[in-house]
Amino acid sequence: MIGKEKPYKYDKDGYRVESNYDKVREMMYQKTGYDMKDHIDMTGKLTMQNFKFLVDIFPLSGNKNLHVTLGVYWGPSEYAKIESDPDFSGTLACVNAYNKLYAAAGDNDVIKTYGTAGYLMGQFTKDTKLPDGTAVKSGDNYKMTGGSEGKVLISAETNSIKPYIGVGYEGILSKKRRDIKFAVTGGLMFWGGAPSLYTAEGVNLVKDVSGIEGKSGSYVKLMSKLKAYPTIGVRIIKNIF
Repeated sequence: MIGKEKPYKYDKDGYRVESNYDKVREMMYQKTGYDMKDHIDMTGKLTMQNFKFLVDIFPLSGNKNLHVTLGVYWGPSEYAKIESDPDFSGTLACVNAYNKLYAAAGDNDVIKTYGTAGYLMGQFTKDTKLPDGTAVKSGDNYKMTGGSEGKVLISAETNSIKPYIGVGYEGILSKKRRDIKFAVTGGLMFWGGAPSLYTAEGVNLVKDVSGIEGKSGSYVKLMSKLKAYPTIGVRIIKNIF
């Protein structure tokens, strides 16, 4: 997105006409040799590494198979991260370079009529100041860029300490080896509220931005409602004593 204009522009008859994106794309290709694409692909991966302390309780005196598991998980607040694919590093370099040209341009420079470049995520929900000191107003567009590292990065974070409760079944694997058992437990790890999705600029997509469209919007909407993480575990138990 360049300024407030979408990448592709059509006339009243439905034919493509030159947009600001087309102009900037050609200009940056001439300056850098990179093709500034109209989108970026991103890949997410789990980074969840937790220490856990869990206790099995058998509440039914006449049933030693069913158990309730209580405890806590503890670890880094980040549990997943989403990064732009390396194939789009040239595109993000173009975005950053263009925005620097835009900031340095004089008032009469033609690119001042275009606006800044970035990938539109939505609109800010309130007046605030970003970590870099930039002041934004409610309703302003939020556009992601490659930042100083030349890549888009979103960090999914929650509380470091997460209570856990689960219910499971424990039984012997074989009548010939009653000292070896198995246990299957399903439960919920409580995050203490909705997770946060922080961009490289320190913007929380869950709380600070609204109107996010497409697959990104569906993911953010899902995360804003997901206040607990379902788990299922299978264990093999060997009695020593």
